[in-house]
Amino acid sequence: MVKLTKTDRTLELEGAEMEYDDKFGNIYHLKVARSTNNPHYETSLTKYMKPYRKAMKAGKDMTPEQAKNITIKTYAESILLGWDESEIEDDDGKPFQYSTENAIELLQDGDLRGEVADFSEDVTNFLKQKS
Repeated sequence: MVKLTKTDRTLELEGAEMEYDDKFGNIYHLKVARSTNNPHYETSLTKYMKPYRKAMKAGKDMTPEQAKNITIKTYAESILLGWDESEIEDDDGKPFQYSTENAIELLQDGDLRGEVADFSEDVTNFLKQKS
């Protein structure tokens, strides 16, 4: 297959480093995979959409809350793959360990979720480096 855009497949699937600025003077380093052409993303999205397919075929729309929950779970499983645990603390001041469940918690923040989505869709974050 001829590809006009030379992306790094490892970065696309295993994640590139994203810097997230919370606008309060804190920078967090996250590991974010690409959503385009990502089989993990496609599998996860299909899994979470499955319960709604029948209703959607019947012309019923998902509620905004349902769509948000699908997005969060899908991104937590396949796009937000990690973070620098020394930079994020839980409510007890301990390092906030990466897990899918903790990624779901972080992605409740709509600002962060939007930044992760934008980063994961931007091909320039996943280009092959010229040697």
